[in-house]
Amino acid sequence: MRNAHRLGLLGIVVLGALAAFSQADALQSTKTYKVVEIQFTVTPSPAPSVGFFAKPKAPVQVATLPQADGTLLVADPFAGPAQVAYGGPLSWDVAPGVMIAQTQAQPSPVPVQFNAQADPNAAYLKIVPGTGGYSFNVPYGTTPESCVFNITTYYTTAYTLTDWGYGTASSNGNSSYPIYNYPTVSDLSWTIGSVVPLPSPTPTWTKMYNEGTPGQTVWNKAAGVSYTGCISLEIIVPTTLAPGTYTAAIQYNLQVTL
Repeated sequence: MRNAHRLGLLGIVVLGALAAFSQADALQSTKTYKVVEIQFTVTPSPAPSVGFFAKPKAPVQVATLPQADGTLLVADPFAGPAQVAYGGPLSWDVAPGVMIAQTQAQPSPVPVQFNAQADPNAAYLKIVPGTGGYSFNVPYGTTPESCVFNITTYYTTAYTLTDWGYGTASSNGNSSYPIYNYPTVSDLSWTIGSVVPLPSPTPTWTKMYNEGTPGQTVWNKAAGVSYTGCISLEIIVPTTLAPGTYTAAIQYNLQVTL
């Protein structure tokens, strides 16, 4: 009887623990997300290729006629009788079978209507680029970019902003520069706040997370708190990287308490 009582209590404890874990799993949900794409052009850029129309033209050959005094007289390029094609009083002055371009009536353009709708989640997660936009020219080495964009978050319950390199995954090694896939370390880092103008405290740079979901925490805020933070980036360009333009895509997720 006593053993049966103990088993009954143990079962209640196990069920309670399972219920608690289940409730914890359901505490947060993704309210919305946004993807930011940053372009880095590594200089020096590749030299532009020479197109067909940029090829040098061959010199024009002009016929000349020697004179008795040794001077040269340019030959008349229009010498000889003029030749005119003629096919009768009602025909065009062209060779048979040649079509002459005709003007055709163009159809009226089809009207296109755009139905612009406001982002229903803009009040909860909004990302605005800084004065430099999303495109940067960077040299080889390490370059910080101050306040590349501003993120504003808000929700009626406690929430967490997370991020990761869009499309990244773990255990796949190198993929695309500069974020790569885990376990390769990203060549892109971030920090909250302005990097310049100097003097300023040395910022703490965090390598961009590249293991996919669930990502890393950017900040946690209490219920009803609106917060805006500027995100500065630091890009490392290794000397082995070929010049060109590279894209870093970062996904930001607003996880809200249910």
